[in-house]
Amino acid sequence: MQHLDKIAQSAYGIRELTNIPLEGIISSMVKQLEQQSCCGEVTTEEHPDHSAEINRINRIKGQLDGIRRMIEERKYCPDIITQTSAVRSAIASLETAILEKHLASCVHAAMSEGGHDAKAKVSELVEIFKRAIR
Repeated sequence: MQHLDKIAQSAYGIRELTNIPLEGIISSMVKQLEQQSCCGEVTTEEHPDHSAEINRINRIKGQLDGIRRMIEERKYCPDIITQTSAVRSAIASLETAILEKHLASCVHAAMSEGGHDAKAKVSELVEIFKRAIR
């Protein structure tokens, strides 16, 4: 179990995989999608609708619950690792879908207007890519 915890910690920055408050994490993600614009601001302005991604988040939640059960039932380590890899892929797909909408709407609008907003969006994208490659 300690080996899996170390893998989880290095891959996700998580202290202990078996003590993840899944409900809190998923609820927080859903709430953020519902309340925030794609630019991270609570707003009533027109921003892309990410509500279709809630279904994807619910599938990820199901995968995480399955991993927890596998760990509790002491399943074969490579099978657990296969499932954690699937969750990473699902999260990457979620991020990609949200980023695509952000680029097509918020970034496109800022670039069309130019000025400070365009520069701010470029800086924002640079930070997103920096985080992604860490």
